[in-house]
Amino acid sequence: MDKRFIVTRQGKEFALYAGLLDEAHRQGLKRISTTLIQVPSEENGNTAIVAAEVETDKGIYAGIGDASPASVARPMVPHLLRLSETRAKARALRDAVNVGVAALEELGGDVDDTPANGREHTASMRQPASNGYPRRSA
Repeated sequence: MDKRFIVTRQGKEFALYAGLLDEAHRQGLKRISTTLIQVPSEENGNTAIVAAEVETDKGIYAGIGDASPASVARPMVPHLLRLSETRAKARALRDAVNVGVAALEELGGDVDDTPANGREHTASMRQPASNGYPRRSA
């Protein structure tokens, strides 16, 4: 993954969604599809849940993303469906391109948006993914 898409927040490294998508295209991205699993409502704590599938030349990879007022920054609460979709796609893309650290967009509102060191931090991202999502071959 291009090192310009790696950032450090509060001393931890994260991949950016744009970098995951860029790398997936480099590695033969064929398809990204999402399915809305749960619409946010009062009964479910206003939690949106989306499942994503990413297909590349290597196979099909799945991820699930959720978003609720408790898991996003306050200004993002009106955008729960989009956030849960982005989180799901980021998780599936991480598996597809073999990135073992979380995407910044997967996190809740507790991570500061400014880099801890005032600049982007780069590192090799070729770490095996170990997030527990199932992998299926094409």
